Amino acid sequence: MKKVCYTLMALMSLSLYSCEGDSKVDPKEDNDPKGNMHLDLFLTVQGTSATGSYVASVFDPSNSDQTVNVLGSGIEVSGGKLSTNNIQKGKYYYQILSSKDGLEKVQLVNNKAVSVASCPFGTNSFSGGLGFTAAHEWLDDNILLLTKYSPSTKKIIWSKINTVDMTLITEGNFEIKGINDFVKFSTTGHLRYRKSDNTLFLFTSRYLKGTEEIEHPMTGDMYVPDINTSLVVVAIDPTNMKLKQVTEATHVQGLRYHSTGDILEERAYIDFNNDIYISCLKKGSNTASAITRVKSTELKADVEYCVDNFGTNADILITRYLKPGKAIFYIRDIDKSGATSTGVAFNSYYAIYDNVAKTFAPVKFDGQDLPWSSGRFANRLCKDGDKMYIGLNTDTGNDYDTDGTHVSYIQAQAYVYNINTDVVTKGFAIDVKYEFMRMNAVEN
Repeated sequence: MKKVCYTLMALMSLSLYSCEGDSKVDPKEDNDPKGNMHLDLFLTVQGTSATGSYVASVFDPSNSDQTVNVLGSGIEVSGGKLSTNNIQKGKYYYQILSSKDGLEKVQLVNNKAVSVASCPFGTNSFSGGLGFTAAHEWLDDNILLLTKYSPSTKKIIWSKINTVDMTLITEGNFEIKGINDFVKFSTTGHLRYRKSDNTLFLFTSRYLKGTEEIEHPMTGDMYVPDINTSLVVVAIDPTNMKLKQVTEATHVQGLRYHSTGDILEERAYIDFNNDIYISCLKKGSNTASAITRVKSTELKADVEYCVDNFGTNADILITRYLKPGKAIFYIRDIDKSGATSTGVAFNSYYAIYDNVAKTFAPVKFDGQDLPWSSGRFANRLCKDGDKMYIGLNTDTGNDYDTDGTHVSYIQAQAYVYNINTDVVTKGFAIDVKYEFMRMNAVEN
């Protein structure tokens, strides 16, 4: 059995968050160290609303004999040492300082979270922690771009940071011109950088003023939401952050969730031929996902490409490029799963999407669909060479009572998808009573 190292993570509410997303760049370079990596598992103790969380480093994730157990191991890194809501690339984690006035670079070394350096912001500021409000993208290996919509000014603020020496390169803001009839745009939206023609894309939602009162899905309070009408595609020259083109995609609706960029959910990927595929809402629906794309030679969404047959209440939460024409999706589907809850229930599954045939099918192991998983904010996909590691929180069927509440134990389990052969095998498991929050591919 391989040695597994552990690092205690910050306190966090399980009732609100189950997992976070990691950074995304060109598909041929995205977190793909090809053998010179390990997996950092963000874990939490299940069954309580607020508990100690951990990072466990696994160096042989394909070894199915491993069972990760954090009992009695690790060190505490709460108090701002490392937030679960962070951006990860290479050997490092990047987080917004609690003071909101800068970005911090952190490395896990010898079971400790070490602050490497920090970069003060200028006039722009971004929120961190559980309220992380920024979209992010890597313009090259060392230049990180952060953006956010400011409702008070109705402008997009942006900051470019050199993550080698942690200095602010430049910052500024721009208006989304050409869209006059709107109340607001998405809090963050999603960013994708197309290296082939040096174009940055901001995908956001156009909102009109709402009139109908509904129940808030998180708080239960009645409120009047603004109306999400269409997907807006903003093409930008990242060299000077000047707008190339702004268009509305009226054949689909806007993004479903969009307040934290890719930190919690990852809704766009770039295929091998530089087409960008984006998960948004089906036209006329606030619950059903659709897929559209921006072709490699275009600056606007392709009106001829729209796939919207995933399900009436199917929400594509995570999209990740696999190989030419194929991607892997993490989809929450309340109807298909039969779950009674949208929260911690086992209502999500992994599927392989063929963007040429426009079909999708559940990932299988030994001829059976992988089990249903819990965790909406559940970016537990990591690529290393020809392997994609898939993390699930599955139902063991073993129930116990906690303060009179009937709860099922979660068995967190990793599977290994061979990208070349499409064969799935079992990887490491995690001791029951612990569950996945997030999984990152980190360079050694």
